[in-house]
Amino acid sequence: MAEFQNVPITNGVNVSKVELFPFNATVNDNPVFRITAVTPKSIASATTVSASMVLEGESELLQSSRRGYELCDCTNHCPVAPGGFELVFPHPYWRYKIKPGRYRVHVRMINQKNVFQESMNFFFWFSVNEA
Repeated sequence: MAEFQNVPITNGVNVSKVELFPFNATVNDNPVFRITAVTPKSIASATTVSASMVLEGESELLQSSRRGYELCDCTNHCPVAPGGFELVFPHPYWRYKIKPGRYRVHVRMINQKNVFQESMNFFFWFSVNEA
């Protein structure tokens, strides 16, 4: 399980678990992230999820990647009803060949019909090892 930190949002999503597959990622992998969370209210299918990934200790301009996903592409339940749900991000690292080190990932979920309505905002960290 990856280390993570929720950023409190009133009536927002509460992340309970972040998993990385494969667990011991190497430079030869393109890991998949699975996020388990609970929401107190429904999340519209017009919502997008963005993930920004930065290799810590490197210039964010040189070693950062950002990817957007439609909510319905990340979950089997769209729109999301109140209660528990999972999001899966396949192959989030796409800009460069992944390097060894510790990565910080910032995930946000925003309703595109009301860009001020943010449902999720959290960070998680994971490490990539040499092959």
